Amino acid sequence: MREFHKGNIQSHIIYLSWPMVLANLVQNSASIFELYLLGRIGLEALAAISIVMSSIYALNLSVHGGLINGAIAIISRHAGAKKHDEINRVLVQMFIFAAFVFGIFSFVIYIFLGPILAFFGAQGAVLAMSEGYIKIFLLSFLPFSIYTIGMAALRSAGDSVTPLKVIMVMMFFNIVLNPVFIVVMHLGVKGAALSGLVMNTAAAIYYIIIFTRGIHFFKISPADIRIDLKIMSKYAVLAIKSIGQGFTGDIGTIALLKIVSVFGNPMIAAYGIVGKLAYYLFMFGWPIGNSGGLILGQNLGMKIKERAKQTVLETIKVFGYISVPVSICFIVFAKPILQLFSNDPVVLQYGIYYLRLMGLVLPFFGVGLNIQSAFNGAGSTGTPTVVTFISLILIRIPLALLLPAIPAMGKNGVFMAVAISMAVYTAIYIILYNQGSWINKEI
Repeated sequence: MREFHKGNIQSHIIYLSWPMVLANLVQNSASIFELYLLGRIGLEALAAISIVMSSIYALNLSVHGGLINGAIAIISRHAGAKKHDEINRVLVQMFIFAAFVFGIFSFVIYIFLGPILAFFGAQGAVLAMSEGYIKIFLLSFLPFSIYTIGMAALRSAGDSVTPLKVIMVMMFFNIVLNPVFIVVMHLGVKGAALSGLVMNTAAAIYYIIIFTRGIHFFKISPADIRIDLKIMSKYAVLAIKSIGQGFTGDIGTIALLKIVSVFGNPMIAAYGIVGKLAYYLFMFGWPIGNSGGLILGQNLGMKIKERAKQTVLETIKVFGYISVPVSICFIVFAKPILQLFSNDPVVLQYGIYYLRLMGLVLPFFGVGLNIQSAFNGAGSTGTPTVVTFISLILIRIPLALLLPAIPAMGKNGVFMAVAISMAVYTAIYIILYNQGSWINKEI
């Protein structure tokens, strides 16, 4: 395995990132294909999946990301300090805690599912489709918890190839089963959820096999499978703070979805399609940011702070190699890209404006995302929650309410509010990075 405390930082980032970038390319291409299939069903299916993805699914991904960030912060420090004898005990506590958190999340969502979807304006066929998707999706909580921690553990150890293999197995099921469930069996949105359940279960089984057989310095034995509240509580603090980052952003996203829903299904569909496309780009950025956070964490474990800080700048450069060309494509080819998902003229009108706006702001926003990953890798998981609250709630929501009242903007003012808040988000992170106090965080 590589030693990340020496050698070229960009080379290390690319080495760690390329398998997950490739995995995300495949994963998100499958997701876009799924969206294409649902778009052939009609506007109601697009509106339903847009509501689900911008609300409940987004909250689920925040739990997923928070658990990953906490795992990377702890395991990368242990790996950097060569504390391999402790890692298996830590890993088991992470699995237990993740299953508990996803279980509670799924239970709460199930209880309040109807009111949540109705809050976002889901009615009639859109409500029925949304409910059908979520009820099947929530069954994934246990396999998804195993997938989350398994991926985080291996990446923390510097292994991005094995998670790539797992995702390839997942996408095999997804790409094959989506057309069968959605089109052939006429299950529609429910078919997409069922495909997701199968692929998450396949991933969980894969991870159980490799961690019990042994890989790198991981090998879970029966003696490791017990509850250790001291270890679990340390992980829980980091993970919950990181989940708070995501939930804070989700509150802003959910509030924005509520504002968008007032304008009807075409606006909801445009919002959801562009959000999915932006997420496509972020799924390149997150592996790069997490790779930088992993390298940073291992260097901090060895007390090499200046190299850890330089890692952040190199991470930003690597993400720029991807974000700038993709953003140019969003700007230049906005109309043909949107036409892949809908030919509704109103959806296209809103979607083209929003996609081009995102093309302008996404590379700059990527700088903020990579600095956030550095804070998480350093164990400073509380600070991003504050930054997210200021930019994505205090700034975004009032602007989303006020800007549509300006005649020159109209409904597109909602999308302009998103762009402005993303710029503020990055500006705050640049200031905090330059202050430098985050680098001294102890775990």
